Amino acid sequence: MPKKRKEDPNPVSSTDQVLDWLQEHVQAHDMAIGDTLPKEEDIVRETGMSRTSVREALTRLRAFGVVNSRKKRGMILTRPMALLNFARLLAQTHIAAPMIGHIGGFRSAVEMGFAREIFLRATPRDAAALRAIYTRMAAQAAEPADWYRLDRDFHSRLISITGNKLAIWFWQLLDPFFEFTTPHDMDRPIPEVTIEKHRMLVEALEQRNPYVFLHSMEVHHLMKVSYDAPMYQPVPGPGGDAAAAPGVAGRKGSAA
Repeated sequence: MPKKRKEDPNPVSSTDQVLDWLQEHVQAHDMAIGDTLPKEEDIVRETGMSRTSVREALTRLRAFGVVNSRKKRGMILTRPMALLNFARLLAQTHIAAPMIGHIGGFRSAVEMGFAREIFLRATPRDAAALRAIYTRMAAQAAEPADWYRLDRDFHSRLISITGNKLAIWFWQLLDPFFEFTTPHDMDRPIPEVTIEKHRMLVEALEQRNPYVFLHSMEVHHLMKVSYDAPMYQPVPGPGGDAAAAPGVAGRKGSAA
């Protein structure tokens, strides 16, 4: 059994230590999906952490979909703990600028990879829902903060069409990250070309044109897949050095 950890005065650090202990426990006991995690009081005793820190750790695991509460059974492992590191990375309040491009590129690659499946599974109801979101996006082009929220809704809807549970779960993990990196301080409207890319996707689904849809998806994401794409680069500071834009963790405030 791992050694007890000293309580950290920082509640976030304490919570992370509990998560580390749980990962070690799952690995040491070769636990599989469906197995039961230790009870809350046992985790408190084994880690030496406060009950508050343990509860926060378990709350995070539930939010990430790694565990689920079952009546009379306690906390059940529902997804591999190995995915927790990825989830914890996206939950950080600050992510190094170079990592932003890798996460952004991964997101675009996932959507492009599912493009054919999205088209095949999309129903008239899905197309109507995307049309409604797009209409609001076009109306909010002068309000970047509102527009980016709708943009996340638009792409979340596309992924939900696939019905692929793992893709949907990854998208749910990515969404808080992209909410955090949204350039809330943009003082200019969303470019018309960006709005046009979304319109092309919607119309291709409405018209059931697979060639236009696949082409539009590629155009939409082509410049986003590369981790070193210009849109992911840090904004130069006053002295010429790279500096993070406020609230963007280093991403340029531009829509694409």
